[in-house]
Amino acid sequence: MLKGKVVTVRPIVEADLPVLYEHMLNVENRGEFFPVSVTPLSQLEKELKEHGFWRDDYSSVVIIDNESG
Repeated sequence: MLKGKVVTVRPIVEADLPVLYEHMLNVENRGEFFPVSVTPLSQLEKELKEHGFWRDDYSSVVIIDNESG
């Protein structure tokens, strides 16, 4: 975990999955490079258990605003 004055960067944990999935479903949250397809929640749970979204070719983290949590 990296904690700065403004944000904290940490690995994704199981409690993050429902919120992460809701954000993934919201088309307004998608940027230019976000995939068109949506990964099922069951697949996200499987990936979290298998490698915690941390592999040699792909990694994901949560960035948290320290003020708002």
